[in-house]
Amino acid sequence: MKCHRVEDENLVERYVSGTLDADLKERFEQHYFACEECAEQVETWHAIAGPLREMAPEIRRDMAPERALRMPSTRGRGAWMGGAMAIAAGIAVLIGVSLLPRQKSRTPASAPAAAKRDDRLTELARLDPPAYVAPDLRGAETTAETLFREAMEAYLRHDYARAILGLKSSLALDPEAAGPRFFLGASELLTGQNADGTRDLERVAASHSPFAEEARFDLAKGYLMAGRREEALAALRLLEAQGGEFSAQARRLADRLNGTP
Repeated sequence: MKCHRVEDENLVERYVSGTLDADLKERFEQHYFACEECAEQVETWHAIAGPLREMAPEIRRDMAPERALRMPSTRGRGAWMGGAMAIAAGIAVLIGVSLLPRQKSRTPASAPAAAKRDDRLTELARLDPPAYVAPDLRGAETTAETLFREAMEAYLRHDYARAILGLKSSLALDPEAAGPRFFLGASELLTGQNADGTRDLERVAASHSPFAEEARFDLAKGYLMAGRREEALAALRLLEAQGGEFSAQARRLADRLNGTP
């Protein structure tokens, strides 16, 4: 893969937004792990993705048709202008980043090799939120199941802090439930609570639940986040040897990790 294809097909933006198919995602990762300029663009997009997601509700609210059809009152003008400024700022960021492929890398030639290596490891450790599909429950829910369902509604909105509270409440009533424990561990990793996240995922990974295999893969990411490289590699190689659904992903991640000095 060449850099001109990355630019022509907007691969950086599509990669960060999670819209690349698996084959193209793998080929792009192989390219940008070895390309300093494309790696810098990925890091820039990841840096702005969180703030833009936080701005999204306000932007959607201020762009709603029913509000666009009426002029703001004097009293509401300050809030309206604040929303307009947020929209303008979001657009400006997107325009600025979209121009990055046409610019030369701004990384100083003398940047320490250790910093570049840390950037690669940070990217390898990045955890994509595990997918969740609400089960088709039959009959009445238990209180623990209701709390789990409500917590996962927050999880699907990427409100991980609220999800954590709900998942802990559900587990207080049913401590052995694997689903709430798995998504609690993932949510903790996604919010930077590495010690809690790895502890909860270790508990699920050691079980025989349907979530065990995915927990082992995400646990390897948690180890990487904490700089525990050898433990991450060991977990990935074990997962690869088991030959399950996450075996191929584990092998690819382990190979890339081995290729990072």
